[in-house]
Amino acid sequence: MSEIRIATATRKGTDRNNADRWATFTSSTGRTAVCVVDMIGHAKTAPKTGELMAETAVRIGVQRGALAGLLAAGALVADDGAGPKPVPDGVAVLAVIHPGRDTRLTWVGDCDAMEWNGRRLRTLTDPHTMGAFLRRNGDKTRARLHNNWIRTSLALATPTSVAQAETKAPGGTRVLLLMSDGITDQVKRRTIKHLTKRYATRPKKLAKKLVAAAENRPSGRRDDATVIVVTGTSD
Repeated sequence: MSEIRIATATRKGTDRNNADRWATFTSSTGRTAVCVVDMIGHAKTAPKTGELMAETAVRIGVQRGALAGLLAAGALVADDGAGPKPVPDGVAVLAVIHPGRDTRLTWVGDCDAMEWNGRRLRTLTDPHTMGAFLRRNGDKTRARLHNNWIRTSLALATPTSVAQAETKAPGGTRVLLLMSDGITDQVKRRTIKHLTKRYATRPKKLAKKLVAAAENRPSGRRDDATVIVVTGTSD
């Protein structure tokens, strides 16, 4: 039997607020959903809106599935309403975990999910950025200039634009990482691998180490960094 353990950590960047939000929820049936939302921009209302979207994603996700969870979160900001200011948008990754069955992942934008299986670190998501699009089509020269160009977002999410994947449930040596791009863009992959390997059985320590590893860019700017670490222990 496997018991899910979850640890979270976040670190504010150099902008005026932390626009990364996250949520976790375990249902009465034992299904667990975890979600990271990275808001686009740092509007005053971004943190509160992101928190609402993350909470919606996990609550709906455990009941109706990962795709429904992410679409529901996006529906909250799909219409700016009659107010004078636009509602802030964002990107997200959501995982719905049912012990003993495959974990379902959905994402939109450039939040990431990675998996450590005890030997290898594997990326489970493919970001919806122009940089990723250009790399897939062989234009590596221009790709690095467009990694921050988001091609879709939660407000624009549809059943056909939300990406989906499956992986095994966390347990034993298997660790699931959900991260904002403040980690994956600013922490070298080999560092993520090293830290995950070293602290695979200490999720709280791993989460803190991953967000602490994010460094300022040459410009002096550093993005918000957020991670959810999901591990399991086998009896």
